[in-house]
Amino acid sequence: MIEILVIIIVLGAALLLPWISQWDPELLLLLITGILNLINLGMTIINIVQAIRKDPRFLNSGILGSVQLLIGCALLLAFLLTLGPRIETWLCGAPYMFGGIVVLGIYGTRSIPQSRRTKE
Repeated sequence: MIEILVIIIVLGAALLLPWISQWDPELLLLLITGILNLINLGMTIINIVQAIRKDPRFLNSGILGSVQLLIGCALLLAFLLTLGPRIETWLCGAPYMFGGIVVLGIYGTRSIPQSRRTKE
């Protein structure tokens, strides 16, 4: 299954590369930013649902939130080193970090036993 996905991505890139290479670099950066933020939105929703449900079939939401936070840090660092401090740089990395923090916050509050949460 993964091999088929890789073949589709490579063929798609080979077909689109001559057309995309004529685009303005700023437009490409905005397109990449938009795609990354849509992926982040999906990750955040899935991770929040997992943090609330605590389904044992999936990874612990603490791990998922940490991975999301690390992806945000890596994206931010990569874009900072290549592009410098621009708004597009922060639009790529910061939402991932924010989503990871939200997931970790929900995971943290849901992992406290009910008796300790209501203790006065």
